[in-house]
Amino acid sequence: MHFDLKRVALPNGIHLNVVDEGPTHAPVLIFLHGFPESHRTWRHQIAHFKDRFRCIAPDQRGYRGSSKPQDVAAYTPDKLIGDVFLLADALGIGSFTIVGHDWGGAIAWGVALGGQHARVNKAVIANAPHPSIFQRLLYTHPGQRAASQYIRGFRDPANDALVKEHGLTGLLLKEVKWDRPSAMEPEEREALLLDWQNRDAAFGMLNYYRASPIDVPLMDAPFEVPAGYTPP
Repeated sequence: MHFDLKRVALPNGIHLNVVDEGPTHAPVLIFLHGFPESHRTWRHQIAHFKDRFRCIAPDQRGYRGSSKPQDVAAYTPDKLIGDVFLLADALGIGSFTIVGHDWGGAIAWGVALGGQHARVNKAVIANAPHPSIFQRLLYTHPGQRAASQYIRGFRDPANDALVKEHGLTGLLLKEVKWDRPSAMEPEEREALLLDWQNRDAAFGMLNYYRASPIDVPLMDAPFEVPAGYTPP
């Protein structure tokens, strides 16, 4: 299943490779992929919906052929959320439904809550709890904190040499437990492995974690909400 990609220039200087399928004047679905994926996360959904909806699926900043700034500050949540609205503007889209998975879901929360409510018709979010709920779980829930320790590894500059030598693959093998690697089609798995060899993209993807305000305590830290904590 192949999709043509268009190159969309945003006024903030970012260029995104974007799938744009379906009738131009149909209701719009904007799909945001997670880490460490691409627009191809949504290949089956696009094929299903494109007869009735205009389906937009960018490779987000830091991924594949889209712009990959190397400064961590280029990946703060406000910039990732801003890309979505700027992309909609560039494509002449007024209102839309936002669909996100994993990191794309976290960004979708920001889009839905970002103050442009007249533009966001609905939000469909998978595997991404509301950021304030997620942070509270990291403070208080042993299972969630344990499951999120990989984020500390992604943020650790001591791992940069590993990424420079092996791309993202080496770090993923070190920090992440893969439950069902055989569940993905072999050709899609090979495409992802190839994407992960791009060193600029590897650091772009990691910068999502490094720029995030989410706090992941060590496992031996108290399981309690810190005094003075203010939800995002």
